[in-house]
Amino acid sequence: MSTHSQLIKHVFNRGVRKTDIFLDDNDRKRFVNLMRWYLKIDYPYSSYITRIKQAKTQGVEPKDVYDSILNQNALVMPPVKILAWVLMCNHFHLLLCENTDLGIARYIHRISSAYAAYFNRRHNYSGRLFESSYKSIVVEDENQLLYVIRYIHKNPVEVGLLDANSMDHYSWSSWLKYSYKINDGVTDSELTEKLLGDLRIVTNSTSKNDNDESPDNEFLLLE
Repeated sequence: MSTHSQLIKHVFNRGVRKTDIFLDDNDRKRFVNLMRWYLKIDYPYSSYITRIKQAKTQGVEPKDVYDSILNQNALVMPPVKILAWVLMCNHFHLLLCENTDLGIARYIHRISSAYAAYFNRRHNYSGRLFESSYKSIVVEDENQLLYVIRYIHKNPVEVGLLDANSMDHYSWSSWLKYSYKINDGVTDSELTEKLLGDLRIVTNSTSKNDNDESPDNEFLLLE
């Protein structure tokens, strides 16, 4: 799984001095939109938003703006495939499969830079938003893959945002794609199924309420 054609990394970043980087659902929606956008389009998302606002005053349909940008700036292939993700208050976790040369680094740079600019503008904030460019670690095998997916999905439970029986009520992760097959336009559960053989392995493992964490895999958590 760690060959060039199938490089998978657990990626983590958080706010500088552990401050919150998502203050409300609008912030979270923006980050998800950025994740979705930069999977398929090489064009600044902020410029797209500006053109949408201009289009409304000119009687132009937003879909026409989107189609025009997509036609001229569509990526040949996504830089990464996203196997799992979660947004917390002061950090995020992504499980990424590299799909193009340097795809992970470039993708994280695009979404992080775009989100930081948005956050600073919206919240009248100045200075660095993130603690670092990002942290990452290679996922080497199927056991580690399942461990990281489970950890990412249970992160809201681990930090006390939810109890173990309320995971279905958290919208800001890939869990709903795995548990209910709700398409979020971000998560590639099909690749996970190909790698693990059966998605029920993910849902059954994540739904457990016991603490069956393996000390041998704790180095994968990054926090």
